[in-house]
Amino acid sequence: MEPSAALLAALADSDDEAAETNAEAAGSASHPLGFKVIREFIGAAEADRVVASIAASGLLDAGAGRNQAMRFGQLPAWLPGALSSGLQLAAHLPLTQAARAPLFDAIILNSYAPRTGITDHVDLLRFEDVVVGLSLVSACTMRFARASAAQLRQAAGGDVAPAAAPGEAPPAVRVRLNPGDLYILSGEARYEWTHGIAPEDSTEQRISITLRKLCPE
Repeated sequence: MEPSAALLAALADSDDEAAETNAEAAGSASHPLGFKVIREFIGAAEADRVVASIAASGLLDAGAGRNQAMRFGQLPAWLPGALSSGLQLAAHLPLTQAARAPLFDAIILNSYAPRTGITDHVDLLRFEDVVVGLSLVSACTMRFARASAAQLRQAAGGDVAPAAAPGEAPPAVRVRLNPGDLYILSGEARYEWTHGIAPEDSTEQRISITLRKLCPE
């Protein structure tokens, strides 16, 4: 599919903004190639609205043990406009993925209790290139490291990769994510680097929204 004239115009208009947001993007000495973080992708008021909408939906309920919800197909109407608007989000994506329709067809919501981390992992290969995540409610620090052979096999549907022995973990790159920040993983950052959060790097309750696109069957 060729990108539309409107999309190309949006991409061109975003060049100045991209130059600023890419200060923390892939290819720098301290970040994996294909990583980008967009600070304050949504503002505090919009973030509060989304959190309230998630609560009203009943998809997450820590008291009932529902800390995760996944949906496929049409994305929910309560998503931030900046995420559900194809042009606005596509302007930050690699051109090949920006032209696809739909951009994303899978959403996963996670509610994390204080000091609940995320095991270092590579997203499953049944999803296409580009993973987008929006952090809400509180700040955390995400870490990135080169994936081991076992972690790559796990992403392909293999057994769970064993944790690295003390002193054997690869050097990690750490990125602070504040409420409303959006991160994008593509290419090398999506397929060759793990991402995760240590328990001590997420000390308050937090919600994340992750968007992905299933590979064709």
